[in-house]
Amino acid sequence: MGPALPALWQCKLYYFTTSMGLACLLPFLPLIYARYGLTRAHIGAMGAIRPLVGALANPLWAFLCDRSRAHNVIHCACLLAQAIGYGSLQRARRTPAALFTWVATTEAFASCTTSLGDAATGFMCGKWNAANRIADGD
Repeated sequence: MGPALPALWQCKLYYFTTSMGLACLLPFLPLIYARYGLTRAHIGAMGAIRPLVGALANPLWAFLCDRSRAHNVIHCACLLAQAIGYGSLQRARRTPAALFTWVATTEAFASCTTSLGDAATGFMCGKWNAANRIADGD
């Protein structure tokens, strides 16, 4: 019997659950913010948090992962922090500053989940390709 192949179903399940979770959440965040009493300007600022925080936090997470060599642990911890952060958004104080801080902190943890998930999937697919003698580009 040959070497054990990586379980690519885990990668598929990861992408399915994270994509479905975000698809069920992200379109409704502006409505949630409006219900919490934020103005249109505040809701717009809240929408800008994700890419702005990600641009700053993602390279820091990448540095931490590479330095510690704990990519999987950090990825799992950040996924959990993102789920807890958005899952408990209703517990945040409903002032613009408090919500901004809550969401910015949640996005700081969430910023690396896509890149770490993609890196892990690329690694797993590389192992699968090597086990099946498939060269890059075939």
